[in-house]
Amino acid sequence: MDVFDACVASTGANEIRQRLMVARPFVQLGYEEYLGRAAAFGLYSIAPTEIQNDELLIPEVTPRELKNLYTQQLSTRGRPARLYYDKILASAPRGKCPLCGFGQASTLDHFLAKSSFPIFSVFPANLVPACKDCNHGKGGGVASVEAEQVLHPYFESAVIGQQQWLFASVEMTSPVTAIFYSQPPADWDAALRSRATRHFEEFDLARRFSVEAATEVAGLVPVLNLLFEKAGEDGVKHHMDLMANSSRQVEPNSWKTALLQALAESEWYCKGGFKPGNN
Repeated sequence: MDVFDACVASTGANEIRQRLMVARPFVQLGYEEYLGRAAAFGLYSIAPTEIQNDELLIPEVTPRELKNLYTQQLSTRGRPARLYYDKILASAPRGKCPLCGFGQASTLDHFLAKSSFPIFSVFPANLVPACKDCNHGKGGGVASVEAEQVLHPYFESAVIGQQQWLFASVEMTSPVTAIFYSQPPADWDAALRSRATRHFEEFDLARRFSVEAATEVAGLVPVLNLLFEKAGEDGVKHHMDLMANSSRQVEPNSWKTALLQALAESEWYCKGGFKPGNN
């Protein structure tokens, strides 16, 4: 509510400020509903608004006026509420987008889109630090069942970060090609397995991870050539196992963990498949 109040306080027209303050208790109820449903992985059950931009959504306030709190106040540089935007953005771990794990967090993504859920336009729990690719590439569809809801970085089962569900395979090409895929553990709840895969597909992670992997694979070649000369296949295998295990301990579901694990498990790769022209 501090964020909402800050956005309202710097709204220019006194008449709009007064109406927004009348609506404040209804906004707070909406925020409480969001938190309750998010804790139960049930944000899909909040109905999107069908009210037009200039019709009343809650007492005295329209969807457009709620969305303007974000576009004209929270996200606008130089406005007093902008400090909250910057604070939320700075909360991204290591400055990385939590939706893909590798892009630079440079903007805020509305987990529930402000076009369909304007009441949550400036609600911090609905604002996720994101890279531009994740923010702009996400589809505009609204989940209507649990299985369609992508993963929320603030509200998820602990197993999402603890158990591996992102994997890769290696194709015998020159240079090496890595194919990424989602394979959640069989003992997960069916809806959670579906949501993990939906998240993987929604943010186009297979393609985007492959682009990152190409650079990583190219960077491995010089050191693997030296290892192969000195210790052969076993030396390469040992080195790749160490790298994969180290990455897995830091983040089980990063694209790099999946890539290094796939390379370490590839007999062809460790026998020299990493060498240019060896396919």
